Amino acid sequence: MKKTSYILLLFAGMILSLAGCQKGDGVRYGKEVRFKAASAIPTTRTSYSGVDVPDGNNKKWERIDWVEGEEILIWSDNAVSRYSDAHHAVYQVKDVKDEGKLSKASLTNAPGTNGLVYVSGTDSYSFWGISPKTTGTPEAGKASFEIKAAQQMAGTTVPAAVNNVTTLPVDMSNAWLVAAVTGASEGQSVEIPFYPAFTAFEFTFEGDPEYEGNINVTKVELVSDTKLAGSVVATLVPGGASTYACTPTADPAFTFPANMYVSQTQKIVFTMFALPQKIVGLKLRIYAKVDGENVTFTGTMKHNGAPIEFDACKKYRIKGVAVPGNLWKIFYQPDITLDEWVPVDNPITFE
Repeated sequence: MKKTSYILLLFAGMILSLAGCQKGDGVRYGKEVRFKAASAIPTTRTSYSGVDVPDGNNKKWERIDWVEGEEILIWSDNAVSRYSDAHHAVYQVKDVKDEGKLSKASLTNAPGTNGLVYVSGTDSYSFWGISPKTTGTPEAGKASFEIKAAQQMAGTTVPAAVNNVTTLPVDMSNAWLVAAVTGASEGQSVEIPFYPAFTAFEFTFEGDPEYEGNINVTKVELVSDTKLAGSVVATLVPGGASTYACTPTADPAFTFPANMYVSQTQKIVFTMFALPQKIVGLKLRIYAKVDGENVTFTGTMKHNGAPIEFDACKKYRIKGVAVPGNLWKIFYQPDITLDEWVPVDNPITFE
């Protein structure tokens, strides 16, 4: 099973040779803080690249590409906005370049905003970041966001199938990234790595060779012992060690565009998002129309007869959901065994 082991975005800070300025309160403001961004793996304006990079441990992670115009929120304990004295600022991605396993970009102040500047007499700075940007005044060392239950593809246009596979564009609005760096000082470059604050599942649905009809798939829900969508408060720690206090409230539900079919020759690929927490006993609840009848299937994902533990903040690819009329089967490549899926009105447990 391929999975994203981590997401890393590096903001390499540079100090511009700008003169300091003096405000009426007697506080002298120093040089502006400038950042560059490099994305190793994923906001509403980033995108999964489709480029897999081996991590050296028989696993892979997928690079996430920056998209021109994406906006990121960065805040600090001591650095301030030059004119408002706010400790946060919005930066915009520009000059995106793909460099193998990294997607690099420059950051500039968002239109109509001012960036952060250093303050004279301050020796140490902490910086935190979140993507996509959030609104309001962020708390030092904390970030608040939501994994939404209602999920769908990005945009409204279903792309043409390639080799009979329809890959729905991923809506990255739930793909939260957070960052933290401490001990920075004026005069040195600042690198601020971003890490994922979500768990992602990329599914491939396909038809079963024993069933010749078309199956109209309408909705899929992720179900577990606890709800998998809701609000999150992150305590931001450098090095990817941030912790997440999740308040689960609902089951993520992906609604397909109209007239989406799987068959012996047609496949659908789509991505869903869940809270940044370990998931045990994950089930799929799948809504479809088979031979003109509305049916619902459910089942637990298992490996060697036992429910799978999915670690938080990784991406999992689950391939091969086959649909023979009234029976769903699922297998995981390369090493996950088959499980059968049956209608919820005649449920089978897999414990």
